Amino acid sequence: MRIFVFMSAVVMLFYCCNNSNVLPSSTGNKSDILVVATESYWSNNKFKIRQIFEQPIYGVNTVEPTFKTIHINHFEFKNIFKRNKNILIFGKNIKSSIHKNKWAKNQLVVFLNENKTLSSESLNKTLKIFEANEIDLIKNEIRKKSNKQVEQDIYNNFSVKTFFPSIYTIVENKENFFWASYNPPNIEEIQHLMFFVIDSKSASDKKCLNYTDSVISNNIFGNKDNTYVKIEELYEPVCENNICRGLWKLQNGFMGGPFLLKKYYRGKKTIISVGLVFAPEKNKRDYMKSLEAIL
Repeated sequence: MRIFVFMSAVVMLFYCCNNSNVLPSSTGNKSDILVVATESYWSNNKFKIRQIFEQPIYGVNTVEPTFKTIHINHFEFKNIFKRNKNILIFGKNIKSSIHKNKWAKNQLVVFLNENKTLSSESLNKTLKIFEANEIDLIKNEIRKKSNKQVEQDIYNNFSVKTFFPSIYTIVENKENFFWASYNPPNIEEIQHLMFFVIDSKSASDKKCLNYTDSVISNNIFGNKDNTYVKIEELYEPVCENNICRGLWKLQNGFMGGPFLLKKYYRGKKTIISVGLVFAPEKNKRDYMKSLEAIL
């Protein structure tokens, strides 16, 4: 009898510790947030909620929201809805809290007490939580099929840890300069990733952008003579928390697209990592999120 009780306890402990392994997979897009709230609360606050979560992404040449919000009532929130990847729940008798993998794998659920004043500051903080979680999910996806050798090379040469997709072709891999590209056949799409060094321990955003403009102008060329890639001057890049977003163009040509730049301070040097995307007639949101996760 004692043996049976002991084994039962062990089984229960194992089940509790591995509960995430028995959860169903989450559903829906990483770019969607399911908002659970009463009809009256949503009606009174939807403008403020959408203003924060659906604000346009900067650094793309089309108007695309950061997230798409989808509202349902509490009585509708059951079954398949509980498996959504991103869920934001407003309620009167709940404690504001954050839960990962609550009802499904790779899921983020945020509870907010609706009795508290719904400020732009609190919504922006919640937005940052969903954004950071999405980047983590993308990193985990990349890690499953990443190029371990390239990751080691980048770390050895630039002291930057990254998960590097195996779909990229290496163009150059030197001590102070790394360049890889992705140009799938029969698809109008090109992506470039670069890492390089500025001999300055704290290069400003302007200096990093100017240096990046010089690097890409001298390395990425169009099919015709005297065509080369440079940062679009008519669309001023926005920089925040060591990340710059903006647009590039093909000088003397007709191509263009978004870029994302990250800088890292390493001793007496500044490391620049930059990604550029060319994908005409496609939404750029997911491309930019992937670049943010890689770089």
